[in-house]
Amino acid sequence: MQLVWHLFKVSAKDAVYREDFHFLYGLRDKINERRVQLDDLDQLVSLLRPRLKAKELSVWAEAREASNEDPIGWVHWEFEAALHSSNLRSARLTRSDLASLSVEMLHRILDVGTVALKDTLAIAQKLDWLSENRDLPNLFVHRVFIPEVKQTGDDGDDDTKDADEYNRSFVPIVRLLSESFEALAKKDLHAAKAVSDNWIYQYGGIFNRLAAFSMWEPSIQSGASVGKFLFELKDNAFWLRLSYPEIATLRALRWGDVPNEFQEWLRQRLLGGPPARDDDEEQSLSELEINYGRDYEIARIVDSNPSAPDDLKKLVAERRAVDPGFPKVVPAVEVGLPGVEVSWVPDGSPDEFKDVPKGQLLARLAQSKRQFGEGDNAEAFAQTIEGKLRIVEELEDGTTVDEAAVAKAWHLLLSYGHTKDDDPQKDKHIIERIAKLADVLSPFNFAELTARLCYWVDAADERAPRFAGSTELWLALLPGAARIANMQSSPDDTKANIDLTTAALNEPLGHLLSVFMRRCPAIPRKGERPPLDTILIEGLKALDGRAKELLANRMAIQMNYFFLADKDWLNELVLNPMKGDGEESDRLWEAFAKYSRAPSPPIWQQLQHSAFRRLSSTALSPEAKRRLAEIVVMIWIWSRNSKVGYKVDTARMRTAIGLAKEDVRGAVAWQFSTMIRSPHETKSDDDDELIPWPHFGQAFFEEVWPLESDLQSAQSANDFARVPARVGPRYFEEAFKCVLPYLTHFEVWSVNSDFGLDPNENATILLLKSFPVHVLTLLAACINANQSHGVYELGDVLDQIVAAKPDLRSDNRMRHLRKFAASL
Repeated sequence: MQLVWHLFKVSAKDAVYREDFHFLYGLRDKINERRVQLDDLDQLVSLLRPRLKAKELSVWAEAREASNEDPIGWVHWEFEAALHSSNLRSARLTRSDLASLSVEMLHRILDVGTVALKDTLAIAQKLDWLSENRDLPNLFVHRVFIPEVKQTGDDGDDDTKDADEYNRSFVPIVRLLSESFEALAKKDLHAAKAVSDNWIYQYGGIFNRLAAFSMWEPSIQSGASVGKFLFELKDNAFWLRLSYPEIATLRALRWGDVPNEFQEWLRQRLLGGPPARDDDEEQSLSELEINYGRDYEIARIVDSNPSAPDDLKKLVAERRAVDPGFPKVVPAVEVGLPGVEVSWVPDGSPDEFKDVPKGQLLARLAQSKRQFGEGDNAEAFAQTIEGKLRIVEELEDGTTVDEAAVAKAWHLLLSYGHTKDDDPQKDKHIIERIAKLADVLSPFNFAELTARLCYWVDAADERAPRFAGSTELWLALLPGAARIANMQSSPDDTKANIDLTTAALNEPLGHLLSVFMRRCPAIPRKGERPPLDTILIEGLKALDGRAKELLANRMAIQMNYFFLADKDWLNELVLNPMKGDGEESDRLWEAFAKYSRAPSPPIWQQLQHSAFRRLSSTALSPEAKRRLAEIVVMIWIWSRNSKVGYKVDTARMRTAIGLAKEDVRGAVAWQFSTMIRSPHETKSDDDDELIPWPHFGQAFFEEVWPLESDLQSAQSANDFARVPARVGPRYFEEAFKCVLPYLTHFEVWSVNSDFGLDPNENATILLLKSFPVHVLTLLAACINANQSHGVYELGDVLDQIVAAKPDLRSDNRMRHLRKFAASL
């Protein structure tokens, strides 16, 4: 039971993560624009890693619960990535995406991803999914890697389908690892070998398959390493080609590289065949049938290696002579299990209850059970308008006294929406009758149904806005929803609960808040402003404790609206606490920083000094502080336009940035450097996305950026180094002089991605001709003499510098940089 409780806490923590669509769809743009940060890659891994989920047992699984003495078996456990299956394709980076990443970034994906997979498999061991003779996680992955080119011997389209296309368990993280490894191997063989070595010594079939895949190329691992790896494999991994296709492929691809002593051992193991199974089924098979798997794997080696031993060739030839069904050619690359057709559980039949007499319907619905492979008839019935009406009529009649039957009826009413009718009034009529029934429930039953009713009233109000009885039901539900919210608070987990946004959206009270937010009227900036719903507000203003904080959380995210709608209420509930200190203030700042838009000028005037303090707060998450830093930079930019109305205390802003951690300063530098441009880059007069260098460039360093040398870091230097090229020839020299004092060495992989210098583009060629000394100085200031790898296209840039100013050929900086101009 202690283990189950531990696993519940793990699954609860994993469930808090929500898919970030903005990140998901913006990542590829960042890759194309060469502005990916290591944090982006960490977030990608976090999105794709398998997360533990705990669910109630299905109806048919519950039948054996009583005989299951292990509490692990009382829960349905599974692993799923955070992203929805519909977003699997968009979340998978293409080969060209990965090829454009630097070695450092690919290494980060592989390091963080390997740790994430290793941690997940450790949890699988606790569930007894992974042991000496059992490996369930491996069964969820059909193919670790899909070769780019279709291999000879693939017979039919089914074999080339991706059987894992809609798999969101272990596949997303495994594919990210294997495809990132492929990209890394093309750039840095030494780094790729280190990753391969790490995979070889990890535990679990998935890591065995990743390791085998990493050895396909002779340049990564020696033949001796391959032989040793195959020698140490367990029987399942060695023989089960459909479950371990990468290992079968490795045997065929690298046979010729394996030293003679290992080849001889492999030959004997192959001829001996897989271990015999002690069961009646195998005893009834012929010798040809028993030896099929052995002969198939030997044929794979023979067909791919002309130098295979003669006895193996003879065995395969004899097999093909007596068995016409044996493949004429076995491909070196084993494709594993083919893609399967999508199947689904059919819908239940609502007609099952069509002729049930009045007074017996609820009892019959309560007896309905979902059969394996079939739909639930009761659910199907409740999703029709006629079915909903009949359930409502039976509850209105009040003759059914069976509490289980009544509870099932309410479950069907509140959990399954009915199909829309052509007449919207008919939908509204059903909703209003359900609300009326809820109003006359006993206090006990109403309390039991509070959570479901909160969800239902939110969905119903969205479908039939302001339906009759909705306000009364909302007011009746509010105390119970607040009580549930306040029961969730604990003085021991304030750190874990600093971000209340998910709770403010998904708890029972969160659904009532959604109804309130939906009923808030649109408010123009000028002219008459319609009032908020005073009846609902009276109930909300009476909230206390955690329930009040959930409300404040929603208002903090939309503070610009509530400043116009009810300034006093916003001040009391949100702005005044945010100006103070403590856990309540921390949670509001966490929500505001991560999810809100920039505050309007009057709000900013109240919050700016508190915002500056929060940049160095230890209570906020790193993500919140980084986004808050980006907001602060944006407001500083707007403040330079006197017509907008923003005012910034730049002295305090500079001090706050100096006191913050390096990642916060990195966010400031990134926000500034990605927005700066030459005025001539503007495509239209309405372009508000970018800012011109003459108005903002020098001012940023004079007013905002810290001057202390010990506060300059590799992270900020990486951003500032791109600024001169971004502003273009007209302002290149001025920008160069501004950023040079703030540059320091950082890991440079590409002059294009790290400096914005593409030697094949006319803009870069012009810069190199006009400012060869400046560019050379810029490169020398950033490229560390101790870095252990080359820099892409650096040689082309240096050649063009020398062509523009030949006397630089003998410059010490040029000789220093030439060492890194070699190919990676």
